[in-house]
Amino acid sequence: MKKATKFLSLVEARLGFPAACGLSEHDMVQRMLKASNGYTGRMMHLVKKAAFRAIQSGKPSIGQVDHLGFVFEEIFELGPRRNPFLVVDISTLPKMKEIEFERLTRLTGTAEAGVETQADDA
Repeated sequence: MKKATKFLSLVEARLGFPAACGLSEHDMVQRMLKASNGYTGRMMHLVKKAAFRAIQSGKPSIGQVDHLGFVFEEIFELGPRRNPFLVVDISTLPKMKEIEFERLTRLTGTAEAGVETQADDA
């Protein structure tokens, strides 16, 4: 928890938003840990997409619901009861299974990786 808090504090300092995002607050750190299973790269992916969304909407900082909650749902499509940024009490949310993170790491395309198409064989 301490390492994640320090990491998110450093990230927020580099974002350059005029208002505080609260990424290193205890509740938000817990939410980020649940949303990423503790992987900093996954945290960064969520923060980066949320930051772009905040900038595009002209907001002074990243919002928990409007930006992080939206981005998480856009990626995982788990609904509001399983979204770490939308649930009221984060302590009641079970840990995500590692297989659910495939959506975060898989590139979107027309075929599964390793699947040969007829055009590739020609």
